[in-house]
Amino acid sequence: ENSYSSSSFPGASSIQSDEDEYIDLSFLEQIREISGYLLIRYVQRSFVPLRNLRIIRGEETLNGDALVIITASTRRDDAYQLSSLQEISQGGVRIDPVNLCYIETINWEDLQRNLRLTGDSNGEQCAISCDESCEAGCWDEGPDHCQKQTLTNCDSSCPYRCRGPGPEDCCHEQCAGGCTGDSNIDCK
Repeated sequence: ENSYSSSSFPGASSIQSDEDEYIDLSFLEQIREISGYLLIRYVQRSFVPLRNLRIIRGEETLNGDALVIITASTRRDDAYQLSSLQEISQGGVRIDPVNLCYIETINWEDLQRNLRLTGDSNGEQCAISCDESCEAGCWDEGPDHCQKQTLTNCDSSCPYRCRGPGPEDCCHEQCAGGCTGDSNIDCK
């Protein structure tokens, strides 16, 4: 049985399948924000196209987690293209098993301070590395999939997110996914 649903509206989003790689998931590229949690379970694909998802609010969680990835895949080069993800507002992250190379490069603390990350790692080292232009981790290969940091690289005077390392780069408190200026109309 297949079950696909997605939403940029209130609630949770679930992506799950026991099918092969030929099911069209391109509709997922339209999602920018999820108010609840995101569950990706047993998707037999080399990548899941969520490259425009910016915020998971976590207003509703799955056992305390806002992002849950459960995979039966043994391919270490599988990619969950979350290249635009800037914030997980509430809830933790669970990845089972943690055998995905790119996932291991992500600075999870940049998505949420004191983020709880759980999962079963197989302890293997990954031969895949991020593009040389990536200052932090990456979600997939190539310069378009670098993690964009807007929290951990901020000046200590910034109480929220930032657009750069200086004290003049602080974002307004309403800017959950980063900003281009310091007012609430400059939120990304």
